Amino acid sequence: MTPAQGASGPAEDVRREAREVAAAEEIRVFYGDSPPPLPEGVIAVTPGELAAADDERW
Repeated sequence: MTPAQGASGPAEDVRREAREVAAAEEIRVFYGDSPPPLPEGVIAVTPGELAAADDERW
């Protein structure tokens, strides 16, 4: 079964993670030291909000 057909499992999870990491690195390279722009109407989070999100438990 191909990923388009709904295949999943550890190998597909690793491939998906690798694609996400590569995409994030591509964004960092493109924008350099500047953060990527936010969509209109979106407010940037504060360091305190990020810390609170890091402390969240499911």
